[in-house]
Amino acid sequence: MKKLLSLCCVLLLAGCSTTQSEEKTTVCKLSEDGMEITNTLVYKGDEVIKQTIDSAVTVEGADTETLTAFVDEYAKLYDDIKGTQYSYDLKDNVLTENIIIEYSSENIEDLLEMGIISSEDENIRFVSYKQTIDLLNESGFTCK
Repeated sequence: MKKLLSLCCVLLLAGCSTTQSEEKTTVCKLSEDGMEITNTLVYKGDEVIKQTIDSAVTVEGADTETLTAFVDEYAKLYDDIKGTQYSYDLKDNVLTENIIIEYSSENIEDLLEMGIISSEDENIRFVSYKQTIDLLNESGFTCK
C-alpha cells in the first residue's frame, strides 16, 4: 500500500517555460505484486496539463475499517485543491483508486504544499512532461 501511494504521488519536477503545440497523450503502466497502475498524461510540448492515475491493489488480509479510514484521510488531500478529483472503491479485497489532476498556474502551489507534487525549483510554473516520464520509467512504468 505504501508503495502504491509513493508511485501515485511520483515526484513531479517542473520546467521553466512552455511552448505551444498540440495536445498529446502518453499512457504508462506498472504491474507488480498484486498492483496494477495506469498513469495517463495529457501534455502540450513539455507541459503536463492533465494526469489521470487509475490503480487496483489486492489488499487481502487488510483490516477493512483501518484501510477505509486511511484512504478517506488520504482523499482529503484533494478536497480543497482546484482541478483535482479523487475516488476509490474497496470491493472483494481490491482497492481501486482514480485520481485526476488538471494542472494550472492556479493549483501548482497548493499541489506543492500538500505534497502531491514536489520540485526543487521554487518558481515552478508547470509540470514537466519529460521529467515526469523519466521518473515514471525509473519507477518501473512502461510508457507508450
